[in-house]
Amino acid sequence: MNKYRVGVFEEQGGYMEITARDVTQARRKAEDFISTYGLSHERIDITHRDTSIVDGPTLITEGD
Repeated sequence: MNKYRVGVFEEQGGYMEITARDVTQARRKAEDFISTYGLSHERIDITHRDTSIVDGPTLITEGD
C-alpha cells in the first residue's frame, strides 16, 4: 500500500451572538472564542462551508 500527501482546503463562515459593551469588545470576544473553540461549536450558526483538494496527491512512501 502506498502513502500519499494530499493538500486540502476548508472554509467555513457563520454568525454568533455576543453580549458586549461595544463593537471592540464584541470583536475581541469573538476572536477569543474562535481561538479557543474554533467554528465547530454549537454557538456558531454556520451559514456556508466549502472544501476542496488544492494540491497532490504526491507519493511519499511505498508500502508493501
